[in-house]
Amino acid sequence: QQIIASIVETAATVVASIAARCCQNLPAAANRALSEQELQDALRTAREEMTHEEPARRGALIVDTVAAILKRNAGARISVKALSTAAGLTPNYFSALFRKHAGKRFVDFLVDARIGLARELLHHPALRVKEVALRCGFDDSAYFARRFRQQTGLAPEAWRNAHHQVPQPAPRQPVASPAGAVNNERRRASVGTEL
Repeated sequence: QQIIASIVETAATVVASIAARCCQNLPAAANRALSEQELQDALRTAREEMTHEEPARRGALIVDTVAAILKRNAGARISVKALSTAAGLTPNYFSALFRKHAGKRFVDFLVDARIGLARELLHHPALRVKEVALRCGFDDSAYFARRFRQQTGLAPEAWRNAHHQVPQPAPRQPVASPAGAVNNERRRASVGTEL
């Protein structure tokens, strides 16, 4: 079992390094479309790295590379068609391959990545929810709010309020002065005599 664990660990390291090399020249820019050239370059690099891999493993490497692109560029406009074209696959085959190796549909993976980015951006109180939605790749802020609520159980603004730590001012401690202490004792004494 140690040998199997070692092989799995080595494979994971190789996949991570390939994905990192493929994505190192991609800009991590929100709310802009990655050019087809950038996608093709990243996936071409991945295909070149995979030439010595067995065909069954190539699919996993393509999916891992795409997942790395999505994580770095969650807010970018990325479509199945653009990614499948860049990978040299049909959209249907790419979708099936992605689901097989990632364990979820491409669209669900993309939405998960975008909601993760939204959680980070919601920590910035200067950004309105609509701006967060746009930066995360959602053109419709109502759809964004619905998907955010599905994943977190809270609307974006409610999530922000629940998770945003606003520094609270330190409680004010009364400063006891000898004159103040005397005045407080006189007040207490006068209250006691009025009863």
